[in-house]
Amino acid sequence: MQFFPIDCFYKYKKRAKLEERTLATNSINVNIDKISDKELFTQQLKETQNNINLFGENYSASCSSMSSSQTFGTEINGIMNDVKNINYESTDANIFDAQITDIYNDLDSVSTSYNSCKQSGNEFDTTISSIYKDIATLKSIFKYNREHTNSNLTYSSTIGNSGTTGSLNLSSNSTSGSVYNKHSNILTDGISVNLTNTQQADLENFTANFEKNKSKYQAVSKKTGMPAELIAALHWRESGGNFNTYLHNGQPLGQVTTIVPKGKYFTNWEDAAVDALSSKSSVKNSYNLTSNSKDMAAMLSYAEYYNGLGYHNNNRTSAYVYSGTNEYTSGKYVADGKYSKSAVDKQLGVAVMLNSIIS
Repeated sequence: MQFFPIDCFYKYKKRAKLEERTLATNSINVNIDKISDKELFTQQLKETQNNINLFGENYSASCSSMSSSQTFGTEINGIMNDVKNINYESTDANIFDAQITDIYNDLDSVSTSYNSCKQSGNEFDTTISSIYKDIATLKSIFKYNREHTNSNLTYSSTIGNSGTTGSLNLSSNSTSGSVYNKHSNILTDGISVNLTNTQQADLENFTANFEKNKSKYQAVSKKTGMPAELIAALHWRESGGNFNTYLHNGQPLGQVTTIVPKGKYFTNWEDAAVDALSSKSSVKNSYNLTSNSKDMAAMLSYAEYYNGLGYHNNNRTSAYVYSGTNEYTSGKYVADGKYSKSAVDKQLGVAVMLNSIIS
């Protein structure tokens, strides 16, 4: 591991369409893995292929009698071939982007194909969401490498100790109060950001996504009274910012949800997002959240409620909230109600994402 002391600004000096952005913060240390981007890409590619195979096997086991099974098998093979043809060494970003777009389109088609087959368990239903996230990660690594070759990336941010750590006076005797006070205390102590290369790439993609789609998040913010930044962070956690999926759980829109919350049906992202956030309106009110909120402890508390209180109730650090910081090392829920002590969350936690876009 290589350890870099960094100053007080977060800058991207090379961007194709966005001007340099700076975020005034205090000093911090960023822990960067020395593993190469190509090796990360290869590892992620293998994980993606494994998830595609698992998805195909689950479908075959559950839906082999369906008339659509042959078509589905052809589509799965097509996606696998598309993934195998992805070339990390490609010098043409447009070709790479076209490949990724084709894969996303094929995934949408596959989602439609299996809609007629009902599966009682969660494993089959969650795998397709994992593949969407896998492809988004591959894109992140590729873009990061291309945009930062022979250039210097300066990153720093301070989570906590900045006046937004928490200002509510809530009793720890209540669940909402104990969750809030926990996050407030963590932020008061201050957090170090420890990002792998993949997470750094993902953070850049997240901030670019927020800038590009800010109006969409603000529209939902206006209807729900929730901060647009928090909505964007939850969206990235659930589906990598895919607007063709439910904010509730990352499943594809246009299909009835089969994992928690089950039975939802929307075809429009904004309508679904409003429904997802409105279902937690009592939590929002507990933390006095509004569209203009800057209370980081309140937003992190809401995020933990949104994901579920399994971590909190078992005295575990929430990967959903703190992945990418020194607060989190390992352990995550790999499915609803199924916790793995050894699993490591590779996604960005909500704390890191919020900190990158809240001034």
